[in-house]
Amino acid sequence: GAFVLAALLETDVPRVHCLVRGTDDAASRQRLAEKLEAFGLGEVADDPRIEVLAGDVAAERFGWSPAWYEAMAERIGRVIHVAASTSFFRPYRALRGPNVEGTQEALRFACHGRAKAFDHVSTVGVFETLSPFTTPLDEDSPLPPLAELAGDYARSKSAAERLVGEAAKRGLRVRIHRPGRLAADRRRGAVNPEDIAVRLVRLCLDLGALPDIDADIDVTPVDLVAEAIVRLGRAPGATGKAHHLFGASILTLDEMRAWTRSTLPEIRTIPQAEWMACAAELLLHEQPALAAVLEPLLREAPQEASSLDVSSTRTWQLLAELGLKRSQPNREWWSRVLERLTEESAH
Repeated sequence: GAFVLAALLETDVPRVHCLVRGTDDAASRQRLAEKLEAFGLGEVADDPRIEVLAGDVAAERFGWSPAWYEAMAERIGRVIHVAASTSFFRPYRALRGPNVEGTQEALRFACHGRAKAFDHVSTVGVFETLSPFTTPLDEDSPLPPLAELAGDYARSKSAAERLVGEAAKRGLRVRIHRPGRLAADRRRGAVNPEDIAVRLVRLCLDLGALPDIDADIDVTPVDLVAEAIVRLGRAPGATGKAHHLFGASILTLDEMRAWTRSTLPEIRTIPQAEWMACAAELLLHEQPALAAVLEPLLREAPQEASSLDVSSTRTWQLLAELGLKRSQPNREWWSRVLERLTEESAH
């Protein structure tokens, strides 16, 4: 959300209303400023075009009074729905409120009063099933049944997408954006500290060792995805479609290990079994939830790139027509990421 806001403010948009949790507008503005600062976007908070609105996306009318809800429904012309809980550890009953009911409330607002466009940020995880698909998937492929999805997070996001699809059938102008795993932004190396991949990288730094496994890693920077969402939202040809925002660049773990050692030469590469044993010992008392997912995550890592055969070709072709090209990450970018993570660990 922070990077989408920053990307919006790079355009000529006259005003951006931000729905932010908080007891009042002042508390919500402070919360937004702290979130932006955490991602190295502190200067964005001072933009006078931002209007912060305290509320809860999952609450009826966002917790606003009827009069204020009516006023905002007439004032706002486009809704970009990025709010969600992205935890892979929480059960569906905990994810239903923010991910499903929150989407329902956002759709209700989009359909109320003035006609609005609706951008919904979903995930490519809506295609992650317990059994692999036998045919390639693309932006037009139908969603698999909820019962076949691998995990409650994917089910909650798929349920939300289905609501958006129903609204589209009733005439709402929608665009669905499906990012994959988001990489650090290109300029600052900023990351989401709660992301499972980021936590694994930080764990490697804490251990002073990397596991010797082979895998291909999708590297699609978060700021590139944010810019893509903004551009697609201003392109008439993007309405009524799903867009796959992943696969901007593919790196091998060999490349990532080499880049890591060029910045932190003390980092070793050790066999996967040895790394797992060291990680389990370190995490046993500190982060048991993370320890519980490490083994299956790493065991499946070598097959990760091929287990989900989903294309993003059409989306990147459209974005190229809109003037946005895929960017190739480099050693300097990864050094910024590692330096940032090292500094955060020191504090």
